Parts: sequence; structure tokens; C-alpha cells
Amino acid sequence: MWLGVHIFRESPLEILHCLKRPNPPCFSAYNGLIGFSPLWNHKKVTIKNLSIPGLTHQIPMRRTFLHSKIHRATVTQAELDYPGSISIDPELLKAADIREFEKVDVLDITNGARLTTYTICGEPGSGEICVNGAAARLVDPGDMVIIVCYVELEDAEIEKHQPRVILVNDKNEIIENETCHQTA
Repeated sequence: MWLGVHIFRESPLEILHCLKRPNPPCFSAYNGLIGFSPLWNHKKVTIKNLSIPGLTHQIPMRRTFLHSKIHRATVTQAELDYPGSISIDPELLKAADIREFEKVDVLDITNGARLTTYTICGEPGSGEICVNGAAARLVDPGDMVIIVCYVELEDAEIEKHQPRVILVNDKNEIIENETCHQTA
């Protein structure tokens, strides 16, 4: 999956010309941006909201939805002298279908702080929720947090999508593992 700015050999005009062909070269699309390879010549190309008359290949729009969340978890530690992330009991990560090193938002219910970081596996079975690095200044042990993970979906995937909500007690033990259903 293309996750940023590609570096391309083709100029923007060459790319637009290629898109008008009946069989354009391979390209990757991410959130309405187009990227082409091979990676030569260090020309940066980003095309937003592409609209070309006669273009036969539509780029699907992607929307961001809740994938899963660990709801009302209790912060067990805040380690300032650690290079970033949030350590989470791997049993909670698995239940919420959150992968190690995946981007998450942490919403502190206690003080209203919000932060974005990535997950790392803590001690299995420990109920660990440890905010590491600079983000440790935003939370305190004992704070109640919501750990949220998102997914990008195309319109055709939205109706089938069912986010997971993991409810935990004050010891970060799973008390309910539910799947949400769309109401509209």
C-alpha cells in the first residue's frame, strides 16, 4: 500500500498523458492520491482530486472508520524515559485486532488529552497499559483512556464493516468483547 509521497521518473504531464491511454501503466492509489513507479529521478508528484475528461480508471474514495477500540482502560504506567509508543497487554491487542506497531489514538477520559502513537506488546496477561516517551507527560497512572484504531474503507466495504469494542474493568481485564453494527 502506498503510504506517502513517491519519487517518480515521470513528469506530472507525462503521468496525465499515460492515464488517458486505454491501458495505463500500473499505479497505486491511496486516499485519492496517485503514485507511479519506478522510483527514479527524484521528482515528487502528488495529484489530488484528479478529474480528466475521458479517464476510464476511477480512483475509489476511501473513508476513515473505527476499526476497534479498547474502552475505559486504566493506565498502569507512564514512562518518560522510553522512546515513544504505548505498551499494551498482547491479549488486549489481539482481542481488539490491533497489531504491534500499528497507529492508535489515545483519548484520556480523565484529563481530556488526546495523542497519537503506535502500539508495542507489553507483558502478556498483565493488563499493562503504559504510555511511553514524551506522551507520558499527557497521562498519569490511574487515568482512564480509550485506545482507538482506525481503518480506511471504500464505499463498497462500508456496509459489511463491523468495528470491535473491547470493554475492560479497572484491572484491564476484558469484561465484554462486542462487535458494533451499523444502524443507518
